Amino acid sequence: MLELNCPKCKSENTQKLSSIVDSGTTHAQSHSVGSVGGSIGGSPSYGMTSSTTNTRSQSALAKKLSAPARKPTILLLIGFGFLMMLAWGIMGKLFGLVGAAALGFFGWTLFQKNSAFNKNEHPALLEKWNNTFYCHRCEALFQP
Repeated sequence: MLELNCPKCKSENTQKLSSIVDSGTTHAQSHSVGSVGGSIGGSPSYGMTSSTTNTRSQSALAKKLSAPARKPTILLLIGFGFLMMLAWGIMGKLFGLVGAAALGFFGWTLFQKNSAFNKNEHPALLEKWNNTFYCHRCEALFQP
């Protein structure tokens, strides 16, 4: 049988991290619908608009104890690609080529590093997080 009492203070007031994060996270969605009217070329014209907004909020404790995040990969490449084009446009052909090549190399290296972390290290961190408990009395983290 698992010992769920805190090993530090022996309190029974312990809880799994995933449970704390789930109960401290709120998701909300709102829908808005509207209408517009006007004239185009002297003829009346009408239309409708709609939008959906999704929000997520977390308690301070849920935010503090959230699961380890994956590192960015695809957006990282897009960002560095944009910077490469910007360097090319601002610095001219010769200097822009050197700057773009340097940014491309740096971006690709960072992409490779983040991809390796996401594949090799993140699953173990996530598994450890998923098996960790929190003591509400002394704030210790432990694995039974």
